[in-house]
Amino acid sequence: MAKSISSCLLILIVVITVGVPMIDAKRCEKVLDPNNCDLPNCRQKCLQQFNGNGRCQESTPGSYACMCFYNCSSDNEEVDEGLTTAFAPSPYY
Repeated sequence: MAKSISSCLLILIVVITVGVPMIDAKRCEKVLDPNNCDLPNCRQKCLQQFNGNGRCQESTPGSYACMCFYNCSSDNEEVDEGLTTAFAPSPYY
């Protein structure tokens, strides 16, 4: 009985794992404001412009920049100042 339950659980785990598509996504970042960062405004602007996550990061001691992190693809990747591409595994959160 215990073997059959263990076998069923193992098969279920394998089916779920194989059934989840793996997407090879690129993570991009863009500086939205290099001098000032107001977190609520940074998050809103990043979400509206790139459907991303805006964060305040220290650029120089005591100064914070508004950074936008978002998923980008090579199909519609823009070449722009302040735009860098970081390769990362797809987030599942």
